[in-house]
Amino acid sequence: MITSNNKNTPATKKILIVDDEEPIRFALSTILTEHGHEVDACETGGAGLEKLMEKAYNLILLDYNLPDMDGLRVAQRARELDKDVSIVFISAYGTTDVILRAVRLGAFDFIEKPIHSEELFSSIDRWATSRKEAVEKTLEKVRKALTADLNPVP
Repeated sequence: MITSNNKNTPATKKILIVDDEEPIRFALSTILTEHGHEVDACETGGAGLEKLMEKAYNLILLDYNLPDMDGLRVAQRARELDKDVSIVFISAYGTTDVILRAVRLGAFDFIEKPIHSEELFSSIDRWATSRKEAVEKTLEKVRKALTADLNPVP
């Protein structure tokens, strides 16, 4: 079971869990909610894609082996629906081929089951830091562009 006393995760995130194992969904939902995140969970890829069409999420925790389709197909479709959503794969089937395919689809991380809370929160913290850095770089580019527009060189 996943447990943690680490309440230092960054600001609230909207997280979608897609995993066919009810104990995994329950444990992840519970601990992430306890840490202040808004969490939805479902057991099939199709249900996950439906939720993604209804609501924007910051992060998807996605099992590779789902009953209706594999996680790679879900990830590909999720990216088509929301190019900004980040994906962390969670699976007991972490072969090199699967991990490489997940990374090619833009997965941020791949966590092998059984999931340990330290690894989960480390992944979420790294993801949050990378998103913050990307936003800061974009803001700096906007500032420079605005400054150049306001102070044209003669």
